Amino acid sequence: MKIWRYIMLRTFPRTWFQCAKCGGIWKKGKSDEECTEEYKENFPNDLEMKYPIDVICEDCYKPFKIQLDNLTPKEKRKIEKEFGDHENE
Repeated sequence: MKIWRYIMLRTFPRTWFQCAKCGGIWKKGKSDEECTEEYKENFPNDLEMKYPIDVICEDCYKPFKIQLDNLTPKEKRKIEKEFGDHENE
């Protein structure tokens, strides 16, 4: 099964992805445009999406989303500032 998923990822990279957290290979459930819109909703201070973005699977996203939804706007800005300032590296 793992070989088949790897082949699908290499053959169809627009419809398959590798999770940055667990390393699993999955078929995309949302379009890139839908993911972009969700990112902009979660991080409204980064509408240009200048921060690095990792793609994670639904199983890894669910606990992350719960944590994200419980952050205050101040906490979100702090995260954006801490992890988004890559221009000085």
